[in-house]
Amino acid sequence: MDFSTKNISNYDYRIVSDHSSSIDCFFKINGADTYQDDIKVYVGNNFVLDFLLQSLFWICLISLIPISKYNKFKNFNLSVILLLTILYVHFLGEENYYLFEQKNFSNLLTTDNYSLLSIFVASFLLLLISKDILEKRVANLLNYLPFVFLIQGTFNSLNFNFFLLVFSLFGLISLFEKKIPKFQLLFVFLAITIWSFNLPSNSYIFDVDKLKGSVSNAYNVTSIIFWSLIFFLTIWGVLYIIDKSVDSFSLTLLRRNFLVAGSLVVVIGYLSALSPITNYLSYYFLGLNKRPSSSLSSVGENAWRGLSPSAEGIGEYFGMVILISILLSIFEKVKLSKFEVILLTVNIYGLYEANNFTAALTVLFFFILIASFERFTVRKSRILISLFLIFTVVFGYIGFFNTHSFDEASNKLLKEATKVALIQDLEINNFGKTSADELRYGELLNNDEARKSVSSTYIFFAEVFNNNEIANLPNITSIVSMISIPLNRTEKWGTFIAKYNPSFKNLIFGYGPGQLANYYLGFNTKINSGLVLPHSSILSYQIFIGFFGILYTLFIVFKNLLANRNNHLYIILNIYLLVNLFKSDSILYSNWFLVFLFIINLYKLLVPDKAAQSQ
Repeated sequence: MDFSTKNISNYDYRIVSDHSSSIDCFFKINGADTYQDDIKVYVGNNFVLDFLLQSLFWICLISLIPISKYNKFKNFNLSVILLLTILYVHFLGEENYYLFEQKNFSNLLTTDNYSLLSIFVASFLLLLISKDILEKRVANLLNYLPFVFLIQGTFNSLNFNFFLLVFSLFGLISLFEKKIPKFQLLFVFLAITIWSFNLPSNSYIFDVDKLKGSVSNAYNVTSIIFWSLIFFLTIWGVLYIIDKSVDSFSLTLLRRNFLVAGSLVVVIGYLSALSPITNYLSYYFLGLNKRPSSSLSSVGENAWRGLSPSAEGIGEYFGMVILISILLSIFEKVKLSKFEVILLTVNIYGLYEANNFTAALTVLFFFILIASFERFTVRKSRILISLFLIFTVVFGYIGFFNTHSFDEASNKLLKEATKVALIQDLEINNFGKTSADELRYGELLNNDEARKSVSSTYIFFAEVFNNNEIANLPNITSIVSMISIPLNRTEKWGTFIAKYNPSFKNLIFGYGPGQLANYYLGFNTKINSGLVLPHSSILSYQIFIGFFGILYTLFIVFKNLLANRNNHLYIILNIYLLVNLFKSDSILYSNWFLVFLFIINLYKLLVPDKAAQSQ
């Protein structure tokens, strides 16, 4: 407080967490230094007190949710003990992360390891405290799910997320209440066994950066076990809460909370940029993955992202808020109040600042489609309108953003991948160029040394492109390349092609949930520092759960869409989600992962009378 009052009008410094501080130095100024023109002020943090203080703050916020139907949890204490055991597996698997962050960290469970014992005691007490709060509100939690985009729940000093902890607890409760089919338990056991079997020896320390709390820092058996259990327990936890929420769920209340949460993201995002103090406090108490935007302007290296670690992700959220408001107004005939109109305006402004063109275009597409369907009720007319709009949007988008010739567009993806690949010792021709420089893929792949220097994914796409028997007709490589250009994903997807070098097992089943370390560090390219994501949730989850997992997930999604094809609200929300996740990494973050699970299972909450109204 003394430092804050003396520097209230000073904007030339940045507050940085000193994670290795002792308890005595907690939230005190530990020192300052300068690097170039940047002044860093270090605030003491301690991972035990961070865990305790942040958890208490978020539990207090959950207690503000109105009480709903009471649900008594069976075997709650046993679930807590098992969850603490799983948490200990986390400390075993990611020891290097905590050794880097904390002085004298040890994951040995001994009577004199007070920091680790304190974490377990604090976890046990906090979960016991939360029992009464959760039992009275479990049926109302989903109505307030949008607030995970405001309070994101990532711990400051731990590579873990508060909401994953809570939903995993519900998953364990569901397990002990025997709500999980035995074949699913067998499937999880087999999946973890496959992911853990025959791992290469490594010492990877992956910088999770803005993915803190959502992905693993290491790649080893214990890390795979932990993140796999959390992944499946969270899914079961969401399904458990959905089952308890059928009678209490309200689309109208959900829309209101989407509007409120989105507006608060905009307002607090701007307040966080007013000073280094508010910026740091927002980061800490909202549990953000990354520091909030420090500028009030969206002009710069990227669009304004406010409190979000991703401008693209928060743009998708604002788009969903706007879309839900439109859908309920049309299908449910629930008009917006004057206050909600103001909130909607703030969210529209947030989408504008986030500069997510795809999200805005998708919302506009569905608005025109819905308006057309309201005017034309004949089925054939609706089909023709849908096809016309899809054709116009797709080809108009590609035609507007793709300024390359066919040859350039079909070749650009491999060109970007070749730039990233670590190809050395190639012969130089009379013009001082190599086969890689001139993109002669056939010659490059025939070189044994060059072939060893590129990933199996690169080899696949290069061979498909090079062996195209029909000239001027697109192949898989050309099609993906031409799609990537208007989506502004050529560079990112090219990097993915250069780095993704899976074995057959990893190609089919993946490396395991949250496991990016081996993908990122297991195959050398020219990019092995910084966080360069695939920028597609499909590609990210190809790394996690493999081709089989992707196919199975898409099968479940499209099966649900087909079964609920007459529920326009459900269909449109899912399509919006799938379109945007195709070109973004949003589902890597805990809040989007939870919302994804919620949206694809929303049909379970649209009980017959509500579903009939929405149709």
